[in-house]
Amino acid sequence: VYTEEFDLEEGCYSFTIYDETGNGFVNWAGEDGYFIFYDHNGNEMVNIVDFGFELNILFETSLTVGTENIDLNKEIEIYPNPTENLLYIIGIDKIDIIIYDILGNMVFTKRNVNGKVNLSDISSGTYIIEMITSEQKTIKKKFLKH
Repeated sequence: VYTEEFDLEEGCYSFTIYDETGNGFVNWAGEDGYFIFYDHNGNEMVNIVDFGFELNILFETSLTVGTENIDLNKEIEIYPNPTENLLYIIGIDKIDIIIYDILGNMVFTKRNVNGKVNLSDISSGTYIIEMITSEQKTIKKKFLKH
């Protein structure tokens, strides 16, 4: 058993584990092992035995949580996720958006978005979209672009 805990600043992160034999923890030390990744509340995010040569876990840490954010996250939806080029935002009109890559770099920004965003100028990958309402409330959601 190996346990490691990290204190991370607020942001987007990528955790990668490599296996040079390509079978994850299958038949590891004579029996199957396993890999479990927990969030700060102890909730299981990943539980896997056979992950091939590489396992990459993308996650976000956030220090600001409130009931307003939770309610807004339920009211505002983005789709399709994953998306090709167009991302639709429903539940709110006229918002400003900022899109960050998984390392936290800003890759796209647009003001007064009303319903859809053309993402053809950004490459494939995992992103965080930050949506800012006219009342300056912020909603963040993760999406994947093919």
